[in-house]
Amino acid sequence: RADFREEANKQYKRLVLGKEVRLRNAYVIKAERVEKDEAGEITTIFCSYDAETLSKDPADGRKVKGVIHWVSA
Repeated sequence: RADFREEANKQYKRLVLGKEVRLRNAYVIKAERVEKDEAGEITTIFCSYDAETLSKDPADGRKVKGVIHWVSA
């Protein structure tokens, strides 16, 4: 939970809805949407990934500022 926020300021370098972050030793991912329970707690984060970024920077030159270790599934 510490590595994700629905909204964050520019200094937050972890996973945020609509923003990209790198999974350590893996791909660049982007949080697309969340699923919540009846109490409003996030239960699932749906992400997409860039298949061309396995352990390398995006080819189009976009900057990915944060790196996280893993996402709990």
